[in-house]
Amino acid sequence: MGKMQRDKGKRGEREVVQIMRDLGWPDARRARQSDGAVDPDVAGCPPFWLEVKRRKSIAAARFMDQAVGDAEEKGMPIVFLREDNGEWLVMLRSADVQSFAAEIVARSDEQKKHPTTCREACDLPRRD
Repeated sequence: MGKMQRDKGKRGEREVVQIMRDLGWPDARRARQSDGAVDPDVAGCPPFWLEVKRRKSIAAARFMDQAVGDAEEKGMPIVFLREDNGEWLVMLRSADVQSFAAEIVARSDEQKKHPTTCREACDLPRRD
């Protein structure tokens, strides 16, 4: 890898460090660089392992562009992706992370308030 690519990667990692600090991980920092899975690209963000990829072009970014254009002001654009025989991945813009997390927490709290089954509503013990 050439010096320009390494410098570009470092800039991307520094950008992600700032994003994570803004999201509430004040200890976020670039980790030591090594070959292999010894350290994440950005450390100090438990419980996350952060890898940073900054490239000229990322094919999946076109899917987000489409979601942003289609959503306009109607909702938060989120893209679910899955390769054949792979697992689902979720992509959202970093600016939307806090709103996304708040919505997940709010819906979780709402489900706790409103049981979804008759057994939960009646507070009946489970039979296994």
